[in-house]
Amino acid sequence: MAVLLKKIAKEDGYERLKDDAGGYFAGTVFFKDRVIHGYPHIKRIFTLKEGVERNIKEDGFSVEEKIDGYNVRVALVDGKVFAFTRAGRIEPYASEKLSSLSFFFEENPDIVICGEMVGNTPFTPPTDQFDFMFYVFDFMKEKTILPFDEKQRLIKKYNLSSVPLIGKFKKTEEPWKKLKEVALFLNKGKREGMVIKGLSGKSAVKYVTPSSDIEDIRQNARFIFDMPVGFFNQRVFRSSVFLEDFGMSREEYAKKLGEAFYSSLSGGIKQFKKEGAVKEEFRIFVEKEETWNAVYSMLKKSKEIEVSDVYKWKEGNKIGVRFSKVYRKTTQKFRKFLSGYAVED
Repeated sequence: MAVLLKKIAKEDGYERLKDDAGGYFAGTVFFKDRVIHGYPHIKRIFTLKEGVERNIKEDGFSVEEKIDGYNVRVALVDGKVFAFTRAGRIEPYASEKLSSLSFFFEENPDIVICGEMVGNTPFTPPTDQFDFMFYVFDFMKEKTILPFDEKQRLIKKYNLSSVPLIGKFKKTEEPWKKLKEVALFLNKGKREGMVIKGLSGKSAVKYVTPSSDIEDIRQNARFIFDMPVGFFNQRVFRSSVFLEDFGMSREEYAKKLGEAFYSSLSGGIKQFKKEGAVKEEFRIFVEKEETWNAVYSMLKKSKEIEVSDVYKWKEGNKIGVRFSKVYRKTTQKFRKFLSGYAVED
């Protein structure tokens, strides 16, 4: 119990678990009368056939397209719908947007909806094509992920948007040729990849495409000193294994990888020289001023970024907000290195 208490962070009206402890996953949220369990970790595999055979412990499995957004759990607490980040914080933007799911919780108050947010959010690149989308990928009841058939039943019954289902397969039917075709199709379309789940809901793995790995590098190399240790190594290695497994052109992807890395870094350096900071712009639309205030308060708690360039306007019955995130470490490093500081290797 002492170990568990050391890993708990106190928030306004609830507590959250910062790391796995005491049989609970990181991101578990504790209210007075309700526990919202953290979403289980999903491991990545590097080889398709071997990875599925080793990690999916049952014959039948589903394959879903992996959507590139941010993960939230949506639950009913004390009669109100809340969305929680992977770390267990209440996410005010998603909480406002997904309050429309209250009809689901009228009949299923003890189920947690797990899904991916994309679009004009505080964490994903802005788009003019739509405001936001929420794609359901799982349901949880306490710590248990509901089985595939029950998940599909709930999605259909309540007409919920969900991640694209590629299909159901059985290991005993040797589906590897079909899965390789799917992986190549996703890669050609520059999609992120696939999530492979046992039909019971007890096991799952992620498999991503080299196009996705290279796009991740293109988007994030300019924030190089703020990225987690291993971010670039993992993506270069994963894409290399994919190319080897599928007999794809190393020369073609070496050019794409180098261009992604250098164009992104060059863009960051040019931005710093012009604006004095390395930053990224976001845009959201909210119904209430207090929602933006809560988002701003949440973002200000980060040690990695600071919020700047906030601009608000009225758009119909909504409030539009444009803002930037300044990446502190990269900005500080660029300031030193570009002003002549020397470093010892």
